[in-house]
Amino acid sequence: MPVLHLLRHAKAVRDAPSDKLRALAPRGHADSGLLAGELAELGLRPELILCSTATRTRETLAHLTGFLAPATEILFEDGLYLAERAALVQRLAKLSGDVSEAMLIGHNDGLWEAARWLTGAGDPVQRRALDVGLPTLGMVT
Repeated sequence: MPVLHLLRHAKAVRDAPSDKLRALAPRGHADSGLLAGELAELGLRPELILCSTATRTRETLAHLTGFLAPATEILFEDGLYLAERAALVQRLAKLSGDVSEAMLIGHNDGLWEAARWLTGAGDPVQRRALDVGLPTLGMVT
């Protein structure tokens, strides 16, 4: 199993013609830029990014592209939009054995539930942090 980074999209506006078209709020743009710098400092270099096709996930990803390696493969998948835990876990299970580090950019509640499920019986302190939810731009590795 590769190292997985599960990232919830940044803060989005409430008003849009449809939920899928909701764009990032000004705070979401600012926070995404800050996160990009932090990820670069941590040396995260996913070889593959799976991203929901919603506007807010695409815009979150756009802020992160500066820290990505040039060879990072990015796949936009409709099935990740508001996907439930089972669908997310099933998709992650299909990752190629050649991928050593991957990121999935998606939505709650499915992303939060997948993170809790995938951490299993991990560190109790870190698991308790997930009990309160996964905030916008929250990431679990």
